[in-house]
Amino acid sequence: MPGKDWRYDTRGGRSRLQGTEMMHVAKAWAKWWVHNFECCSNETEFIMSRCHAVYA
Repeated sequence: MPGKDWRYDTRGGRSRLQGTEMMHVAKAWAKWWVHNFECCSNETEFIMSRCHAVYA
């Protein structure tokens, strides 16, 4: 999201999306996507771009 700085989660991972900033349905889809595809990819930017698409 433009204008957002990187934030770090409890595991030290970078994130620009905050769960509190998302609507319930978008949050559920983002969690599902990350849970199912994060382990299949080494490219964090790819995952975040998909989460941004779900958020939009």
